[in-house]
Amino acid sequence: MNRGEIRDLIEKYYSGETSIEEERALLNFLESDTSTEFQSEKAQFLFFKKSQNEKPTKDLFKDEATLEKKIVKINFGLVSRIAALLVIALGLGYIIFTLFNKPLVEHTTQANVQSEIKLPDGSLVWIHNHSQLRYPPVFDKNYREVFLEGEAYFEIKKDTTRPFIVHTHDAATKVVGTSFDLRNYAREAHVELTVFTGKVIFGSTKKVEVTSVNPMIYEKKDGQLHQSSLRGFNTLAWKTKRLKFEDTPLDLVLIDLARYYNVRFEIRSKEKMDCHFNGDFNNPQLEDMLNALSFSMNIKFQLNNGVYYIDGHNCGANQ
Repeated sequence: MNRGEIRDLIEKYYSGETSIEEERALLNFLESDTSTEFQSEKAQFLFFKKSQNEKPTKDLFKDEATLEKKIVKINFGLVSRIAALLVIALGLGYIIFTLFNKPLVEHTTQANVQSEIKLPDGSLVWIHNHSQLRYPPVFDKNYREVFLEGEAYFEIKKDTTRPFIVHTHDAATKVVGTSFDLRNYAREAHVELTVFTGKVIFGSTKKVEVTSVNPMIYEKKDGQLHQSSLRGFNTLAWKTKRLKFEDTPLDLVLIDLARYYNVRFEIRSKEKMDCHFNGDFNNPQLEDMLNALSFSMNIKFQLNNGVYYIDGHNCGANQ
């Protein structure tokens, strides 16, 4: 098979349409191929073969006959695709490292620490606190792949011959040249994408085109995609140190403040807090923001065990 046929077969495999014979042929090719063109696919298929060769202990099954019977009934295509999903879940960079001994460069930030780095292709990345970015010392000739845990802002150098791919959880963000913010914290149930320039392909099984007018959310639990209700003003507040609100509902204001200051808010008032907030603040302190909200919205904040509880009566009376 030539390389064009191999690429077609790989696409067919990821669509779940390959036969057992085709999958075996693909595995044989990837095992014997010495180039770096199909590095990701090699990692996934070799990971599957390795798991096949590791025999479970007898304690896992009642007898040898049961074990042999179960193995005969295994569908090769299903197991190989499950193995591929495991590779994604464990982190493709880790698998590549263990199988090919090509360690990835890692940049990790701690609390209240941010980092700016330049990637091998000249692209720029600003990494938020409590985040990690992994990437190869030299990008592949066909694509540029990085792996993100946490949040980062990307300004990608345009290269139409090598798409740029950011792996987050089991979702991927594919671009050619653009700028965007991607948020993927393990403690949160979704991945958030906000595009500032250009277009981005985003998702897992289902993929959508994302632009600056439609920030998207990927739900980790079920893989669903939907548009974010958050406004894009403060997506980069962690980088710019600026908070901006234009007729913003209180609940969305609190989400932005919770993320910016890493604090928790809880509305305790039984009355409907139907009020909006306006303001533009450069490098504001939390106390200043709470005072501004209290004055303009007729509400009160009380700190108790690390949580800011909110009480208010006739929330919009001062507006």
